[in-house]
Amino acid sequence: MLLKQTVTKIVPRLYNLLVDLEKEIDKKIKLLPPQPGVDPSSVSALVTDARAAAAAAENSAEVARGHAEATASSSLADEASAAKTAAAAAEESA
Repeated sequence: MLLKQTVTKIVPRLYNLLVDLEKEIDKKIKLLPPQPGVDPSSVSALVTDARAAAAAAENSAEVARGHAEATASSSLADEASAAKTAAAAAEESA
């Protein structure tokens, strides 16, 4: 359960950091003076690559959250099963 709570808190923060980073990159690119001999499309391609990397990181975070939720659910099911077994054993001994 702790893992699920931790991942649930981290994923939105990571996403917000990625969005903030994207905004900062856009601001800094706009502030750059034009450079002779630099193809603007190559800068755009770098920004596109950075955005794709941010999207991949977001997807990875979502996958991690899904795994954490599945693990937490599985652990809870195992604990419930163990509790039922213990209760049945206690009933039999009583």
